[in-house]
Amino acid sequence: MAGQTKQMTDFSKSNCRRLAEKLSPQETAVLRLMVQGLATKQIADQLDLAAPTVSVYRERIYSKLGVNSLAPAVRLATVAGLCLTPRT
Repeated sequence: MAGQTKQMTDFSKSNCRRLAEKLSPQETAVLRLMVQGLATKQIADQLDLAAPTVSVYRERIYSKLGVNSLAPAVRLATVAGLCLTPRT
């Protein structure tokens, strides 16, 4: 597609962990909720933040992870082990 650049992210476990370590604890919390499929307002409510603040965190997360959308951020977080949830 014209005007779009293809993103080449290294999804190896070591690279994903290295990138995830760049996130602040608050950014990690936001990312975990993003992975769960929560919308910005829902994340804001859960973390007692304003929705615009969550949007800023989302942009910082994308920048630090070197991605430009939710799907690769979720993949990276999953490979890095940030999304581990207890099995029931």
